Amino acid sequence: MLSETPWVTEAKAETARQQKLAALYDVNQLNYNLSSNLEKLKQRQMSSGAFIWFPEMGESWFITEYIVNGIGKLNSMQLSNADLNRMAEKAVRYLDAKILETKAKNPEAVKGHLNYLFARSYFMDVAMDEAITEIFNEIKEYSVKNHTKLGFNNRAKLALSLQRAGAVSEAKKVAASLDNYGLGNKQSGKYWRTQQGSAYASDISLSALMAEVYKNILGNDNSLQEVQKYLIRNKRTNEWLNASATADAVYALMLGENRLNQDNPVSFKLGGLTIHSKDENTQAGSGYFKRSFAKSDIKPEIKNILVETTNDNLLFGGIYLQYQIPVDKMAKSKTEDLTVDKKLFVANIENGKTVYTPLPEDAVLKVGDKVVVRLTITSNRDMEYVHLNDMRSGSFEPVESVSHYVWNSDLGYYLDIKDASVNLFFEKVPRGTFVIEYELW
Repeated sequence: MLSETPWVTEAKAETARQQKLAALYDVNQLNYNLSSNLEKLKQRQMSSGAFIWFPEMGESWFITEYIVNGIGKLNSMQLSNADLNRMAEKAVRYLDAKILETKAKNPEAVKGHLNYLFARSYFMDVAMDEAITEIFNEIKEYSVKNHTKLGFNNRAKLALSLQRAGAVSEAKKVAASLDNYGLGNKQSGKYWRTQQGSAYASDISLSALMAEVYKNILGNDNSLQEVQKYLIRNKRTNEWLNASATADAVYALMLGENRLNQDNPVSFKLGGLTIHSKDENTQAGSGYFKRSFAKSDIKPEIKNILVETTNDNLLFGGIYLQYQIPVDKMAKSKTEDLTVDKKLFVANIENGKTVYTPLPEDAVLKVGDKVVVRLTITSNRDMEYVHLNDMRSGSFEPVESVSHYVWNSDLGYYLDIKDASVNLFFEKVPRGTFVIEYELW
């Protein structure tokens, strides 16, 4: 099936990335990479303390704040070192200088620099002079006063900044207001209405910020786990679009209790057979393994499968039974994530207008009748790389015989026309309901 899709290259790349996971457990290679990347970071820091994005570029306030935030997160997990903290202190001095420049040019505009507050609050141990303290408090007080007008990401940044600055009661107030907007259920995990299940960096960042809010401010481990569950489910149907989103997600998944520990095995009981994950050849990093059964091994007594684990970690797996049945005997899928409803109509011209008449099961068609296939696709979350295969009867021929790309309202797809079916390839399927039609003779 994969060979029919236009995403073979992406799939091969994903397989290669999975195979490289084992390299993460090579201590020598890991130490070399850390040393090499630390040296590159040193080379990107200018004498002013600012960081640049690429060699020969100018100093960047945004990149400097981003790196300061990253070192701050490493410190919070006790993973930083003296070299990084020396670079961070120089960078913080640069940020202080830039915020003073902004204050001098536009005293009112400085109040909206929440990102400075967020980055600076990671390093409260770096001394502030009177002018910096005044600006820091000005941004803090203005943001608290207007916190209900902030988006969810900035509100979470404010709560964490307040907590690090010692304003614990105010931090809890802002955090509680964010918690009230949380959505989700036991299956989906916890998310916020602006996220929509996408893989955009801002959406992943919000989950990472909220994971930190639940751990450090609200002390709610259950909600922390629900946010982590949402991130894992997001990764199942999305390719995280950049290193920033991936780093934020990894940081969020590392907060709280170590739930990535593979030392606690899983067992599967199928009839009289018991399978232990510890006895299988599991994939390094993910713990993935697969067990296949021949047709002769599939007995009625194994239809009931018991899965047992010794912890409450989130697990993902699948059970697939492959068999062949007539098309008219196939039952409608009961999946909650994606549903497709198919209806057929006969297109007739009446009084100069096209009229679509639903096609009953016992309808008799004649040569030249035009049949419209209407597919109604409903998705309860954003998805990527979706392949829909729509079979057709041998008596039908497509009106359009050349495969091509189609843009239909908010949904774009590649229509691949085959002898006995039509393939639709969607790079993205947003949350919502969409109607697609194509014609047959």
